[in-house]
Amino acid sequence: MDLKDLKFRPLEKFTQAIVFNQKGIVIESDDSLVAIDRSTYNVFEDSMFCGMEDLFAELKEEEELAFDCLVTEVSDRTSYYDFIIKRLPGEGVRYGWLIYDHAKQYEKLFTLQQERNEAQIELKRHQREAKSKNL
Repeated sequence: MDLKDLKFRPLEKFTQAIVFNQKGIVIESDDSLVAIDRSTYNVFEDSMFCGMEDLFAELKEEEELAFDCLVTEVSDRTSYYDFIIKRLPGEGVRYGWLIYDHAKQYEKLFTLQQERNEAQIELKRHQREAKSKNL
């Protein structure tokens, strides 16, 4: 099983696919979001999955774990991620890790909400002014 076979969820523009073994050693990564140095990076030591080897070991073949809307701050950049881990079928214990970066969508959502709030404040101001002129 390699990255070409890692299609248990649709891959989007801001998605990274990683395959690693039961020791946390990265076998493959498409490096689309973050470049991973396979010689030094260990999923169970260098990621949010630190110390979770036992939880992963309990996964049955084809079983998934999902972690939704996790907020991280790296290099003064806030990002919002969904992670999906799946124990991959085949020989040896391997996992697929899909990372969905939703930063662009959240930035757009927050910008739209801010614009909406500003418009509501402006509308209320105009309503108060109109009301005071009519009194």
